[in-house]
Amino acid sequence: MVYLDKDACYEDTLLCLQTHTTTLTDVVIILQHYEEQEEYECCSGILRAINEYKSSLRVLEYRD
Repeated sequence: MVYLDKDACYEDTLLCLQTHTTTLTDVVIILQHYEEQEEYECCSGILRAINEYKSSLRVLEYRD
């Protein structure tokens, strides 16, 4: 089995969220899939991307 790199999962997830290619709901479904596949490194990257994306949304709210 080939495990997915944490940084690659982080970068892909963050880019998809920032470009609105996917939604947070979709990302949670993807995260559940990787948890079932025991891709814990990738899960870590996805969670980091979710947290960073949510933080960026809060910063934008404060600016408005």
